[in-house]
Amino acid sequence: MNDAYRSPAARDTVREWCTAALAGWSVAHESRTLKVPVHDTQVHTHVVAVGEGLPRLVWLPGTAMSASSSLDQVRALAEHGTVWALDLPGQPGLSDPARPRRDTTAWYSAWLEAALHLITAEWSDARELTLVGSGLGAAVCLSADSPVVTGRFLVGPGGLLPPRTSAGQVRDRTRWSLRSTPATARAVLGHLVEPGGAIPEDLVEWLTLVGRTCKTINHPRPVPQHYLDRIDGAPLTVVVGEEDTLVPPPALSAIVARRTSATVVVVDGCGHLLPPERWEQVLRVLPA
Repeated sequence: MNDAYRSPAARDTVREWCTAALAGWSVAHESRTLKVPVHDTQVHTHVVAVGEGLPRLVWLPGTAMSASSSLDQVRALAEHGTVWALDLPGQPGLSDPARPRRDTTAWYSAWLEAALHLITAEWSDARELTLVGSGLGAAVCLSADSPVVTGRFLVGPGGLLPPRTSAGQVRDRTRWSLRSTPATARAVLGHLVEPGGAIPEDLVEWLTLVGRTCKTINHPRPVPQHYLDRIDGAPLTVVVGEEDTLVPPPALSAIVARRTSATVVVVDGCGHLLPPERWEQVLRVLPA
């Protein structure tokens, strides 16, 4: 296993940021840490529960994100039903910092399946769950199979095709990883929004913190086909921004048609990161 953070002090700094963000959130919620068994270890997994009623949703945030740094998305989901937002282990957040060095798909698959089992034990209404994921979270959604999962809803997903990166993206990401400042973080985020789109200041703050405290975080690789085959037949919706350069809609639609039976929804005028005000459009196709 490999630690996500540069040092224990760096880990504590991220945990303080996340704890403060949740403490200052105006939406009523509950936080718990579950001990999720994965192989021969117990993986501490932070869960934020919010909302009520149907549908019942499990939110898995994207690469280098956490529940605390994606509260706008969690709020939007909670306006439609009950949400359990998980911090992925090995990513910056409030879960365990350890991440596997190899065979990450199998490890995250085992982790999520065990986490879902515990969620259904901890919360009596946690039944017939729809997995909602972005980036790395989407790849993890694709890897896990569980009898309590009735569908998957992926936004700007990883795990289906290798991300497309331009020379400019590589340059700006390298500068950010070598010297994380608000300016270098903003340059990285500029590639993830639509041309001329607003870059949320809270994301600039978060990515600056991640660059200073965390080791290199890579985009997820495509999930092996046998994982997709075993969930084939369950409802799968893939949402992508029209201007997404990381997973361009034409390439994503082609690979989705070849690898799955999913429905692809393209959101006009958006990049890889959908702004909070566009999530309402996205959620119109959320399974009831």
